[in-house]
Amino acid sequence: MRGEEVETRAAPETTDDVFACRFCGRPFARAEYRALHYGLDHEASLDDDQRAAYDAALDEEEAELRKFRLKAALALVLVYFGFLLLWAVVNLLL
Repeated sequence: MRGEEVETRAAPETTDDVFACRFCGRPFARAEYRALHYGLDHEASLDDDQRAAYDAALDEEEAELRKFRLKAALALVLVYFGFLLLWAVVNLLL
């Protein structure tokens, strides 16, 4: 890398992909994150559309968490039975 210029990347100049909270100005990467923020931190100031967006984002988040928990439980069961079978095979060979 000596003698070569290192390319640096700066933050984009446009804020088209940033969703800012209209109450506190906090930036979010997704509209769903902003909707969850509205429902959790600015619940008293929500209108009907924002409340519906919060409920939809919350339902989607709960579904994603449920799917993650199911995958994690399945992985733990597979690891447990994998070690159990490995232990049984090793004890049969000894």
